[in-house]
Amino acid sequence: MLSAAGIPRSTVSLANVLPRRPMQNNLKSLCVKKAEVPASYTYPPVSGQGNYLHPEVLNDALPKLRRLLEELKPNLVVAMGNTALWAMCQVTGINKYRGTVLPAQLVPGLKVLPTFHPAYILRVWKERVVLVSDFIRARQELQYPDIRKTSRKIWIEPTLGDLDTFQREHLQGAEVVSCDIETFRRQITCIGFAPNRGHTLVVPFVDRGKENCSYWETPEDEARAWRWVRNLLEGPTPLVFQNGLYDLQYLALYGFRPTRFLHDTMLMHHALHPEMKKSLGFLGSLYTQEGGSFKLFNPKGSDHFKREDT
Repeated sequence: MLSAAGIPRSTVSLANVLPRRPMQNNLKSLCVKKAEVPASYTYPPVSGQGNYLHPEVLNDALPKLRRLLEELKPNLVVAMGNTALWAMCQVTGINKYRGTVLPAQLVPGLKVLPTFHPAYILRVWKERVVLVSDFIRARQELQYPDIRKTSRKIWIEPTLGDLDTFQREHLQGAEVVSCDIETFRRQITCIGFAPNRGHTLVVPFVDRGKENCSYWETPEDEARAWRWVRNLLEGPTPLVFQNGLYDLQYLALYGFRPTRFLHDTMLMHHALHPEMKKSLGFLGSLYTQEGGSFKLFNPKGSDHFKREDT
């Protein structure tokens, strides 16, 4: 699999989190319950809810792994499997984190790319292509030691003036616009538009914190926002959706007929890799560098909406 990703085996160092194989290869045999760990124990459960690695095993295994990594000083650590992810980053959930570059907690300053364990691939062979894809990402990340993310600004609380500003500064002349809707109980709650990888505008219509649940102050303001959306959806700029059939059915209920539906990222991915998952999160783990820090930009200027490491 390393060879399939273009990584020579001779350039890779292998290490194990644990110095010995657990009994019957069951990690729970090395675990204790929370009541049995000291107050200074900072690591989360390693195997299922409430299964903490025995403190003696923890204090033996992790310092050795830390010293090895400090000696090797790699540009990237590929954490293969949930135990490796837990040891390096103090989180679990390999399906949630695989394919995303994370900062190491065991050795601050190192970056970690979680992926599946090879033993899992032997049991679930269809996931081999995912592991190879993660190795290809690893080959790219090996070229530099720092975590690099695409800078993005997401406008999440626009005024009507902000809609016009975004139209003028980012939408005019755009070659294509990505569109996505969110719904709740058969109602569109917001619509997002992205003309490029660095800028996104979210047009909200529902605010559950208000008595009338409307984001806009007056019906006239909401009508103007809907007209702005219609002009964009039914305008000359080609549109891209993810699972667009879902979005289109809701837009049709509101009387919208997008005229330039160019591509559907889910269907394009499925045409290339029909054996793979098709969710937006999975596609993001394969084709983007999302999962790290980005900024949310509130056009009204409130710092509450400017966050990093989201």
